[in-house]
Amino acid sequence: MKRFTPFALVAFACAVLTAMALAAAAQEAAQPQERQGQPQERQGQPPPRPQQPPAQPLHFSSAEGSEVLVDGDSTMHKWTVQGRQIDGTIDFYVDVPADATAQQIVEAIVKNPSVKATASLPAKTLKSTKHDKTMDEKMYGALNTKKHPTLSYELTEVTGVRRESPTRFAIDTRGNLTVAGKTCVLNTPMNVQMKSDRRLEVTAKFGTQMTDFGVKPPQALGGMIKSHNKVVVTVKWSVAR
Repeated sequence: MKRFTPFALVAFACAVLTAMALAAAAQEAAQPQERQGQPQERQGQPPPRPQQPPAQPLHFSSAEGSEVLVDGDSTMHKWTVQGRQIDGTIDFYVDVPADATAQQIVEAIVKNPSVKATASLPAKTLKSTKHDKTMDEKMYGALNTKKHPTLSYELTEVTGVRRESPTRFAIDTRGNLTVAGKTCVLNTPMNVQMKSDRRLEVTAKFGTQMTDFGVKPPQALGGMIKSHNKVVVTVKWSVAR
């Protein structure tokens, strides 16, 4: 049996230890490569969370004080019809404290104008300002109110926003306006005034053509009096939360 000298035993032990050290170093060198490309979390800090929209938007519903005016002309005289009922809601998806002031709400909306809005108007609430019942009936017939009793609007996009005062801002909008069952895209600027931290007013004014919605301009006296095709619509919508 071959004997190992003390020097041989020492050399063997050194070789084993060296091999173990090299293996450990190679394993440590391989670990960063395996983790390459993965985000490194700071010790003691949780990973960042993706931003989520507010769970509860600022919800506004129709309130008293709304008004719609439709101004037109005819071969005999100018005319105006008026409505005082607008039903609908506005939701602003902004992150503000529960006791936010009107100025804070406007600042948040201008910074992030994420909003949904729908509104409707019962057609038969529109009345001639001259209390002309014959005109009203002809208007209801032209709007086909029996089949389409409401006019409606849905906001689809805010294309621009401008702050005009601490409690007022203007927005450029695109939406769908439905009259007599036909829907057309409406691009129009609107002004929004915060009356308080819980009440606001939306105003807008735009021109349109009756025939754009398939509405034939009303006539009277066998066609002797004819309404012009163009009308101008002015809206003041009051909402509260």
